[in-house]
Amino acid sequence: MKAYKPRFTNTSLSIRYALMSLCLSAVCRSVIFDHLAHLISYDRMSMLIILFNVISVGAMSIFSVFADKVNNKHTGVRLSVFFVILGFFLPPSFGINLKIVLLGLGSALFYSFASSLILSRSNGKSGWIGLLIGAQSIGLSCAVYSGLYAYLLAPLLMILAVPSDKCQNNDCTEEKTAKKTAFSLLPLVFLIFSYLLLSFEFSSFRFEWNFTYKTQFQLLIAIGLGRSVGGFVCDRIGRIMTVAASVSSGTVLICFCADRKWLSLLGLLLLSMSLAPMLTSVARLFPKKPAFSFALMSGTAYLGQVFAHFSKLNGILMLLISAMIIAVTVAAELPFSRKTPESEEVINEDN
Repeated sequence: MKAYKPRFTNTSLSIRYALMSLCLSAVCRSVIFDHLAHLISYDRMSMLIILFNVISVGAMSIFSVFADKVNNKHTGVRLSVFFVILGFFLPPSFGINLKIVLLGLGSALFYSFASSLILSRSNGKSGWIGLLIGAQSIGLSCAVYSGLYAYLLAPLLMILAVPSDKCQNNDCTEEKTAKKTAFSLLPLVFLIFSYLLLSFEFSSFRFEWNFTYKTQFQLLIAIGLGRSVGGFVCDRIGRIMTVAASVSSGTVLICFCADRKWLSLLGLLLLSMSLAPMLTSVARLFPKKPAFSFALMSGTAYLGQVFAHFSKLNGILMLLISAMIIAVTVAAELPFSRKTPESEEVINEDN
C-alpha cells in the first residue's frame, strides 16, 4: 500500500496571501494616521500619504519585472514583510520619512510578488485576485476603526510569511497555466480607460452621512466585500455580465439613494464587484507578465483618484460614466468571446 500524500494546491496559499494583504494594509495605514498623528502636522501627514502612495504604486512597476521572472515568488513576499515590520517598529527618532519609505517599499514588493503568483496560477479566473484586493480594503477598515489593530496584525503578518510555497515544486492539478492569448493593443487601451473611469467614479462619491470613523469603517467593509465576492461571481457568470450588472446597479443605487446609508453601502458593494474581472482581463493580455498587469491597473486606479481632486461627478454624469464603462468593457471583451479555429478543434477532440 502506498503512503498517503496530500495533494498540494494554491487555495491555501491564496487565502494566506489575502490575510497578509489585510494585515499589511492595516499596519501601513495605522502608522501614518494613528501612530504618527501626535508627532506631525496635518500638512506633513498629507505629504507622507502622497510619499507612501507614490512609492507603493510607482515602485510596483519596477518590482513587477523581477516578480514575473522569479520562480520562488514567496521569497519576495517574505522580503516585503521584512520591510513592513522594519518600518513599523523603527522609532520615529530614526526618521519619520524613512519609516514611510520602508512601508511603501514593503507594500510594493508584496503586491508585486503576490499578484504575480496568484494571477499566474489562476487559470484566467478572478476569484483569488479579488480576494487579495478585497482583503486590502478590509484591512484599511480595521485601521480606521482603531490603530491598535496594527499591534495585533503585525505579528500575524510575520507568522503568515513563515510557511513556504509547497506547491512550487509539485504538480498542481487544480491550477493549470492560463491559456495564452495574442496581445492586442486596442483591448488594453479600452480596459485601462474603463478602469480609469471606474476609479474616477469611486473617488467622486460623497455621502452626507459619512462624518465619523464608524461610517468610514462601513464604507471600506462594503468595498472590500464587493471586491472579494466579485471575483467569484465573475467565475460563475462571466466578465461582461458581472461588470454590466455591478456597474449599472451600483451606480443607480448610489445616485438616487445617496442619503440612505444602507442602500448606498449596497451600491458600493455592487460597484466594487467589477474590479477583479477587469484585472484578470488585463492579465490575460500579458500571460507572462501578471505582476506587470496588476501594477499597470494599480497605477491607473491611482491616476483616477488624482483626477477626482480636480473635478467631481454628480447625478446624470455618473450614469453616463457608468454606461461608458460598460460599453468600453464589452468592446474590450468582444475579441475574446469569438470562437477561434483552435478552440473549435479542442471542442471536437473532447467530443
